[in-house]
Amino acid sequence: MAEPTERKKSYHEILEAALRAREQFLKEHPHLQDFQNEIDRIMEKTVGFENRMSVLAFMIETKLYELRDSIALLRPAPLKVEGPFDEAKVEDGDEAMVCSEDLGCYLN
Repeated sequence: MAEPTERKKSYHEILEAALRAREQFLKEHPHLQDFQNEIDRIMEKTVGFENRMSVLAFMIETKLYELRDSIALLRPAPLKVEGPFDEAKVEDGDEAMVCSEDLGCYLN
């Protein structure tokens, strides 16, 4: 006897599950609630799937740039450490992060 095939979930069921997962995620990470509120506010005014995806991509890209800038600020910090780390050697030193305000950061 053949196994019964699993019923495909409807769009509404998938959406409800995604919303429950989002609410659970925000309960576990409340510091992201303001960002979610910003996303919700902007999405309310955005019409069309392509436009919504473009707006989301732009918002994600903006956050990635903020993250990159934060990492660039932290990267030189270990160089200021005094004490036993003064004599540390760089392994695989043929690649180094180069950061400038004009070009951003890249591996040299």
